[in-house]
Amino acid sequence: MSTRPLTDTETEALSLGLKFDTGIGNKSFTDYTLKNSIWSDTEAEKGFKQGVTACCIALSANTPRSLPRRYISALKELGKDNSIFISQADKGGGVVIMDKADYVRKMEQLLEDEDTYTKKRPGHAKEEAMIFNGKVRKILGGSEMGRRLKHLIEEDPRPPTMRGLPKTHKPGVPMRPITSGIGSAPHRLAKVLAKPLSKAMGSISGSHLRNSEDLLRRLKGTSMRYKKMASYDVKSLFTQVPTDGALEAF
Repeated sequence: MSTRPLTDTETEALSLGLKFDTGIGNKSFTDYTLKNSIWSDTEAEKGFKQGVTACCIALSANTPRSLPRRYISALKELGKDNSIFISQADKGGGVVIMDKADYVRKMEQLLEDEDTYTKKRPGHAKEEAMIFNGKVRKILGGSEMGRRLKHLIEEDPRPPTMRGLPKTHKPGVPMRPITSGIGSAPHRLAKVLAKPLSKAMGSISGSHLRNSEDLLRRLKGTSMRYKKMASYDVKSLFTQVPTDGALEAF
């Protein structure tokens, strides 16, 4: 979708997919340790994980790069080109290359929807984050378990960011908005609290479907004679759910 011509090497490198491990990284020992440790680990568990991590790093140091040098150079050149936007497609996992001007225009069209998005003054997100943190501290301070989670409060939160995934399967290739809350006030705490909720999925309501295989399993043995099956696609589902109504239902 870009006016930029690709060389054969660039095409070959991108055809491996955006999730292909290039074998190149600059993560430090601390990065690996933090990623693999959880707040409830004992000192013995932390020591064991640090030992395993150190061994893995030592072994990987002698592992040859998994990409030819010409691919690495091609990917670096593509990364330096500010006139294009490279993204994973919304469906199918393909790689999409767009002119950055087209990408910005499509994202601005999304933000023009005043029923979904509201422009705020600079500093508003920071103030809201501080209010959130104050309320969370009060709630967590009311129990022993809560006090053990206080370290998850983001002391220097930043506003969530939004990007778009091209819907190449739709006419005009609209963008699907994806919001990343990494670094925002609720993010680290939400990740911990979401785990027990995720495990409970399917046990609260019998209407929950895990995936398409679960649907087929439930329909097995059901006569479809004189019946019709309909599938509904809700546009921008999460931004259309009224927050107050959702909280009341919960």
